Amino acid sequence: MSGDQLKQDGILLPHTGLHTSGGACFSGDIEALQPGCGLEADLYDGKSSGFQVHGRHRRSVDLLVHFANVQVFIPAKTSIELEGRLACPDQKSPSKSLRSSVMEDIMKDFEGRVILVTGGASGLGAKIVELLAARGARVAIADYDIAAARMLAEEIDGAKAYQVDVTKSSDIDDVVASIVADFGRLDGAVNNAGIGGKLGSLHECSDENWAAVLSVNLNGVFYSARAEIRHFLTVGGGVIVNTASMAGLLAERGLPAYVSSKHGVIGLTKSIALDYGSAGIRCNAICPTFFETPMTGPMFADPGFQQMLKIRHPLGRAVTVNEVAESVVFLLSDQSSGMTGVSFQVDAGASVS
Repeated sequence: MSGDQLKQDGILLPHTGLHTSGGACFSGDIEALQPGCGLEADLYDGKSSGFQVHGRHRRSVDLLVHFANVQVFIPAKTSIELEGRLACPDQKSPSKSLRSSVMEDIMKDFEGRVILVTGGASGLGAKIVELLAARGARVAIADYDIAAARMLAEEIDGAKAYQVDVTKSSDIDDVVASIVADFGRLDGAVNNAGIGGKLGSLHECSDENWAAVLSVNLNGVFYSARAEIRHFLTVGGGVIVNTASMAGLLAERGLPAYVSSKHGVIGLTKSIALDYGSAGIRCNAICPTFFETPMTGPMFADPGFQQMLKIRHPLGRAVTVNEVAESVVFLLSDQSSGMTGVSFQVDAGASVS
């Protein structure tokens, strides 16, 4: 490939001044590179106006590289090879000069803001909490397991744990009031608490299983959103992300209660968006496919399950908990300010297969 073209996922972008081969391999004048990729600390000597970049790096964060007027996005945990001169006009503050404008905007979105995450002590909720805190938010971790919530809060500056049973409207009402009292504000919420329920077809579903799943997954989101909206109406707006599922858009065998509850969450999300958009309140739903957490770990260890993932997902894999959490953070941020009522699919292509 010639030096004035970029091939990324089969797309040619001309006049970038770089070339690629064998995946994400680039050569050219790199104008901006997001901190955290391991390059600046290793290679910047603090003396020259820039430095040569060459090597293979595996990052734990997403990377956005600017080549002239072209932005190239490389997902987290992708091994990349870079070669070229990394410009660093501000020699006294290389990290600032290397940070992408997009990441700066997202960081600013959460500075000083308070976000509530229900079901925030473990799994997806805990990852959302970690990402929000890393980007400047103060996070209220609400969970039925108060011990786990407190343990996580102790590890994160500015976080505070709250015990909540989302099936009780008085509990979530009290938690929202306590957050406002403790932090002085509440700007956004992730209604993430949920359960899977027992596996079995409808004729095998007990009254107890049906009631338990709907109580947590749908009633819990309703009670939480209602309490949050009542506060947001007094302060001129806010943003809500409800955790739904691909099972809210498509059916899964043997999960009638779960599928019904997640379809309900999507319907509730649309209703909130319609009724409260004019009040400055946005509400979206995240719809992930399978992702691995400590709870789903045994399932992911099954070779048969792994084969199913490859067949059902065009990307040939499940999504990661980090990919889902990053999508939630995006929906909470001002970067998604034009989005409401959306069922945001993070599904490795499962919905189109």
